[in-house]
Amino acid sequence: MHITEHTSTRLKLEATEYAFGLSKRQFAAIAAALIGILILCSGHLTKLHCDRTGPNDIACQRTTISLLDKQTTTLKSLKGAKVETVNGDTYRIALTTDRKTIPLTELSTSDGVNAKRAKVARINEFIHNPQASSLNIKQDDRWTTFGIGGLFSAIGIADLLTKQIKTCTFDKESGKLSLTRQNILRQATIREEKLDEINTITVKERTDNKGKTNYSTKIILHSDNVIQLGSLNNDHAIATTINQFLGIET
Repeated sequence: MHITEHTSTRLKLEATEYAFGLSKRQFAAIAAALIGILILCSGHLTKLHCDRTGPNDIACQRTTISLLDKQTTTLKSLKGAKVETVNGDTYRIALTTDRKTIPLTELSTSDGVNAKRAKVARINEFIHNPQASSLNIKQDDRWTTFGIGGLFSAIGIADLLTKQIKTCTFDKESGKLSLTRQNILRQATIREEKLDEINTITVKERTDNKGKTNYSTKIILHSDNVIQLGSLNNDHAIATTINQFLGIET
């Protein structure tokens, strides 16, 4: 927030807006929701169907199904399967043909290693058992991506629907503090407090693990209730300006 009006009787702060009239927090919420949607779309149900076409010849079809599409890939001359490690700590099933190694799924996960090993054992047992005529394997990664993607999307959407402070006005003529909160749908609420109910304006500092100092400006009422203004463009300077406007000694 920043000061947009400062007279002897009126002091007004407005939320800092960027493109499309959105605040930095709303942009972050939109980004979280979009990331969540992308993660949701990245989940696949993979089906592997193999037929023995000769004593030493196995042909397979790998079908991947996502929220957006369905793709089928033909694999000729399946020779084996293994659990491969990706980036040192995640795992996926890899299929070996006479020409190359192909991942059963693009997604690798850190959990479900034993289940992957069991599927690899089934595939290799089928390959080395000439009496087995066909094989069907499923690998469903959608629950992992649905959980993570759903969480990101829910957090982003919830934040967008949360009413955030749009304007904060101190008016000596009416003797009131007026707070307007609004969400991305332009739904608004107005809260009013008497100016003589304000005890002081304070700035709280907090340093994170990376050494960055974050600021949060608060309106403290005589009732000990707190109104959070959040991080302002210049917290200490604005807090001092408000206190001086209200005649509050700090």
